[in-house]
Amino acid sequence: MKKLLVSVLAIAFFSLSSCNNIMDQVQEGQTGTQTSTQTGTDKSGQLIEATKTSSVKYQHDDDKPNIIEVSSDTSKLEISGLKTGQKIWLSRTNPTNKSISSIYTRYVDSASNITLSKNKSSFSREAVDLSPSFSCMSLDFNASLPSLDQLADRSAYYAAAGTVEEITPVVNETEKTIYLDKDSKIEKFEKKKITLRAIGKYCYVWVAGDKDDTTYWTDGGFVKSTQNVNSEIVQKMADCFDKVYPLVRKVFGNESDEMYFQAGIVSMKDYSDTGTKVNIVIHDIGNDFGNNSSSGMVGYFHGKDFHHNFTAGNLQYSNSGKYIYIDAYYAANNTNTVLSTLAHEFQHMIHFGIKTINKRLPQSTSETYTWYNEMKSMLCEDIMMNYFKKLFPKDFTEEDSPFQRLPLFCRYYHEIGLEYQSSGNKLLYSYANNYAFGAWAMRNYGGLYFVKQMATNDSLGVESIQDAAGVSIEEMLKEYTAALLIKKEGYGFNKKIILSDTPDFAEFLSDDYDYTIDAIDLWNLSKIVSKSYYEIFPPMIYFKDPGPVCFVYNARYDLRPYGIGLVSVGTVNFADENESSVTLNFNTTGIDSAQKTYIIIE
Repeated sequence: MKKLLVSVLAIAFFSLSSCNNIMDQVQEGQTGTQTSTQTGTDKSGQLIEATKTSSVKYQHDDDKPNIIEVSSDTSKLEISGLKTGQKIWLSRTNPTNKSISSIYTRYVDSASNITLSKNKSSFSREAVDLSPSFSCMSLDFNASLPSLDQLADRSAYYAAAGTVEEITPVVNETEKTIYLDKDSKIEKFEKKKITLRAIGKYCYVWVAGDKDDTTYWTDGGFVKSTQNVNSEIVQKMADCFDKVYPLVRKVFGNESDEMYFQAGIVSMKDYSDTGTKVNIVIHDIGNDFGNNSSSGMVGYFHGKDFHHNFTAGNLQYSNSGKYIYIDAYYAANNTNTVLSTLAHEFQHMIHFGIKTINKRLPQSTSETYTWYNEMKSMLCEDIMMNYFKKLFPKDFTEEDSPFQRLPLFCRYYHEIGLEYQSSGNKLLYSYANNYAFGAWAMRNYGGLYFVKQMATNDSLGVESIQDAAGVSIEEMLKEYTAALLIKKEGYGFNKKIILSDTPDFAEFLSDDYDYTIDAIDLWNLSKIVSKSYYEIFPPMIYFKDPGPVCFVYNARYDLRPYGIGLVSVGTVNFADENESSVTLNFNTTGIDSAQKTYIIIE
């Protein structure tokens, strides 16, 4: 298979297994209120009753839809100034870090002068047999670093008590011994020899084994479906990384040239035998080649390598330097995916340097903020996509970018908020949701400037995003849901950002790349993702074009932390042409005050 469905992200585990039924969560309109199968009683605010009647007049705007906030205590909303045929949607948002159970969410109970949405019987609930040629990629992601023991507030800077001698780099001759993982969980390590196979301005490319070992290396051409890479592949990786390195740093900041040692921080030039160069190491990650006829993990960055001479936990296996690990199978068989992965993993290295070492934010490596770190790395891929297409015009496409995550987002956005879940297919949904939100925010809050502010400010997660955008997460989620409902050129996702649109754009100027960020049409994903995607994931054919799934007017389901819900209420339908008002009646008891509810009219 030439192109993989999902790009590698941080520590990305590919376990090729059959898919779960991805159609069994669609809520369909039936008699009575529709509630999801989740039965939790989580709430984020106070439970209140709605008793008020509110009135508002629709105001037409050519540039954006009307967004009407429905207060928690409103039981009836009257909207005037409408015309027959106008669509009405409802969106729910949860601008908190706690879940809200479906039983406490708001829904439309009844309405006048609106033809309410009907049962969507065309949505298949049946599992679809997958093509025997491909197994469904059920990705196990664990992007959070293992516990970084002894990571305290190390404010001291240590001068070099003794220096480490740097290697003398000679291609196909220089060898060294480092720690390489030997299990799929990246918990066990062993010392192995690696050989220098390519040298770049900013990187070294190593291949596992001594200079005469042919397990991962061949002097001639390579054979597909093996782990052998050759000089052409490793030099392509070195050349590509050299080009990407300064471009990524312009946007995300610089990786650290320092590392932890004892109770302080030391210069990497003094304590790493490769100095400040980035080491790209190709080997059989997870020691899993041959399982399911391919391999497992594609690549990862590990913060342990920014520690020198520690003895606790995984830190004792540090290689003391800047390291990115790439799986040999994917280097040989899916080189374009690996090139995009290098940019993705380099962002993780930068994140560790800025947020952990420079800003001294110890929570930057915790799973709490994995979603935020991964979102930034997928934005890095998004930003660099057109550059990769420029470098490799015949080979690199949107399918090698995070765009291919969007069909899953359109189908499963309601199951995940801005968070990281590590169980089953929720892993896939986590990456899809976090990328989609970041992609929209980047296109609406300043492009590269927004990303740089987020990557370099003194905060993490939602706080970092708010600081970069200059607005609250509540306001962002409101606008986000409207962008997911209204199909309009130049609005929401569907914005092309050129460098001159970016605040302080001069700092991003480059002779090599113009940093164009493409528009995304969520309602026409077949132009982004090829037919092969739907052949591998047959159930997704039901959602390849129509944009995000909208549930029927009275559907209810849990709202995840910083999560959203989209509902198609119905269509304005006046029996009397002189009428112009509609009435929406909402549920009135047991309402979580933290939930925000909006009526959206195009």
